[in-house]
Amino acid sequence: MAKSFDSYPVQYWHKLDDGRIQCDLCPRFCRLHEDQRAFCFVRARQGDQMVLTTYGRSSGFCVDPVEKKALNHFLPGSPVLSFGTSGCNLGCKFCQNWDISKAREYDVLAERAYPEDIARMAERLGCPSVAYTYNDPTIFHEYAIDTAIACHARGIKSIAVTAGYVCPEPRAEFYRHMDAANIDLKGFTDDFYHKVCYAHLQPVLDTLVYVKRETRVWLEITTLLIPGLNDSEAELEQMTQWVVENLGPDVPWHFTAFHPDWRMRDIPQTPAKTLSRARAIATKNGARYAFTGNVHDPAGQATYCHQCQALLIGRDWYEITAWRLTDDGKCKDCGTACAGRFAPSPGTWGSKRMPVSMSTAPGGPGDTNAPLYAWGSMVAQLQAQRSGRSQRRQPTDTTRRALERSLLYSEELGIGLAKRSDAEYFRWFLASLLFGARISETTAKNTYRSFIRNGLTNPQKILEAGWDFLVYPVMREGGYVRYDGRKSTQILRDCEMLIADYGGRLSRLHDTARDARDVEERLLAFYGVGPVTLNIFLRELRPFWTRADPAPLPTVERLAKRLSIDLNRYSRKSLVFARVEAGLIRRRREIAAA
Repeated sequence: MAKSFDSYPVQYWHKLDDGRIQCDLCPRFCRLHEDQRAFCFVRARQGDQMVLTTYGRSSGFCVDPVEKKALNHFLPGSPVLSFGTSGCNLGCKFCQNWDISKAREYDVLAERAYPEDIARMAERLGCPSVAYTYNDPTIFHEYAIDTAIACHARGIKSIAVTAGYVCPEPRAEFYRHMDAANIDLKGFTDDFYHKVCYAHLQPVLDTLVYVKRETRVWLEITTLLIPGLNDSEAELEQMTQWVVENLGPDVPWHFTAFHPDWRMRDIPQTPAKTLSRARAIATKNGARYAFTGNVHDPAGQATYCHQCQALLIGRDWYEITAWRLTDDGKCKDCGTACAGRFAPSPGTWGSKRMPVSMSTAPGGPGDTNAPLYAWGSMVAQLQAQRSGRSQRRQPTDTTRRALERSLLYSEELGIGLAKRSDAEYFRWFLASLLFGARISETTAKNTYRSFIRNGLTNPQKILEAGWDFLVYPVMREGGYVRYDGRKSTQILRDCEMLIADYGGRLSRLHDTARDARDVEERLLAFYGVGPVTLNIFLRELRPFWTRADPAPLPTVERLAKRLSIDLNRYSRKSLVFARVEAGLIRRRREIAAA
């Protein structure tokens, strides 16, 4: 394996006694020697760590109808920005996206796309949601989560289209950031999963139960019926009974037709009557919203009221032909609620399919109307200045607007400082303590997420966890190895002080301070908090704390000057200034290296 691939350090692995590294993301548990890739091909061993080789790279983007994902009861009629990467952690012989899922990433990954780029493009395209699809988002776990965080910051929802083949810990983290999911239930025997998909059934059932019972994610199911393999009446009876008993009657279920592809070209296409039979069995066993898919069957693709049988949503392929729901999602005839996440009226996207390019789409880097990122033009500008080809340093509106729309670091981590709550303030304090060491941003972010994943969200819970638990698993899972013991001690001592002096409330520290200088002195009194950590913590709190006003870093001021960005045009207490500052900080190393 060449070592030239892009690499993004990831979590969910551990080192074995024999020197190999085991990936703990999915139940395949790949065990890797140096320079080996996992079954999915996109997670790999690089040195003594696991990396993701497709972070920020996509096989393409397309605006689709949300029904194509398949979601019939999640914002019907709306457009969804869809994208994927390459690879897959299953080996389905019937794969109908095999050109992507079975590809080596360098064969298909033509688009560069950072999470914030995708969120911005979805916003500009008018898509209320983004779908992680074409290949399974389980394997690009970190990329999908970061994109979901960026999307949520702009009010855009996230949809996972997945086989559900994932281990419990990463599953919990992943679905905390999803709004809807369509999970494949490919069959109902382990023999089918093992021989046809190179996987096992039980982890998928576990994921279905988890998503339905333990999260607020809107769930729908897809089952692709293959003649002679998973379409027997006995298997359909058993499967539909299990779904209704374990997931309830309200989970929409799509029975779709197989067509010969990949390594199963010798099996005929599924007859439409097989889908209708499966739908009838599911309905008989209590499923309220069973559908036929990828065949022309308006009756089988419509939603009916389970109480009075009135037509609620008519569909012809992906076109909405009838809408009989009230603004709050109830049957207009009898008033019974229809399960789903509905807008007061359906969207009008219809069956359109619109491929888009990140370089030219609205909101993408090539859009001169306020794209999210213009880093390439920044770098080119600096290179030209250094070589003497440019004597003027006039900032483009694109550059300035790009900076003004940067995500705060707190937003990137899902921390809502605008809520002005002590819970959010403490999360940002914890993240700032982690960022404050001489360690990579990626490691600090991963370690913060490890704290949250382990339920360590307030000072009391951290104290109860104790030093040993912080060092392992929390710090080690995040890759925070070099300073794990020292940083664990610091965090514990700071939690003790926060509780003893301020009742565990950072708002009390702020409210009892005389002025901005007093706030800084109180924070500097915490163990191990120096000027770097202080600046990290306070600079994003400027818009929300009246007595938070640290001076911008000299490196930020120098970079702004080199880019001819006048920082004085902004109020230092404004959210826009905080975004400009975050954008400059985030990219200063990239630009300096140009």
